[in-house]
Amino acid sequence: MNTCVQFPIAVAWGMVYGVLWWFVGALTLFPILLGSSFTWTIEAAAAQLPSLVGHLVYGIATALGFIALERRHRIGLMRDPRIAAREARRLRPEGTAAPATWFVALSLGIVVPILLA
Repeated sequence: MNTCVQFPIAVAWGMVYGVLWWFVGALTLFPILLGSSFTWTIEAAAAQLPSLVGHLVYGIATALGFIALERRHRIGLMRDPRIAAREARRLRPEGTAAPATWFVALSLGIVVPILLA
């Protein structure tokens, strides 16, 4: 797959990763580890909003780092023609449901706090 095509997909999946860890970490585990119960309310989410921005940036950086490492690994694999032929058969076609999946995941990250308010 082309790197130009992978970049927006990786950024979107990185943001999903960041939102997921924001819910798991900042809104769920940290309050429990500090001795209180977790509350998924608008007030709690608003108090943790700077943490959400940090988690999103961390997710994007993780995704871009993964793309860089994956690209380097793929270039090394393509040196052998047998492995290159096997990798060409293994790759999925472009135009899959991945963008719709991350859109739904990000939408849930916005809708869930509103519904729990």
